[in-house]
Amino acid sequence: MKSSKLLLTVLFAILIASCKETPSPPPPSPPPPPTLDTLATSITISPRLMHIDIGETQNLIVTVKPTDYDYQAKIDWQSGNTLVATVVNGAVTGVSNGETIITATLDTVSASCSVICP
Repeated sequence: MKSSKLLLTVLFAILIASCKETPSPPPPSPPPPPTLDTLATSITISPRLMHIDIGETQNLIVTVKPTDYDYQAKIDWQSGNTLVATVVNGAVTGVSNGETIITATLDTVSASCSVICP
C-alpha cells in the first residue's frame, strides 16, 4: 500500500509538472525607427546657368532626395570666385564682371550653377 501511494504521488507530481504552461517566446522587436543621420541621395540646383548684374541678388532653388530630408541648415554653399559673385544660403549676389561656379554640397552629393556677371 505504501509503495502504491508513493507511486501515485510520483505520477501525480509528473502529471502536474507536465501540465505547466510553457512560456511563449517574446514577440519580435519592432524595427528601429529611421535615424536622423540619413544621407541625401541627390541634390539639384535651378537654374543651372545664371546671368546676374553687379549688385543684384538672385536665389537658387534646391531640390533634394529623399524629399522628406531636412536639409536647409546642412547645405554648404561655395563660390568659386567671390570677387565675381558671393552666395549665402542660396542667395547669389553679383560683385564684379566675370564668371564663376556656385556649388551646393550636402552630405556626399553636390550640384553647381554657372554664374555670369556681365
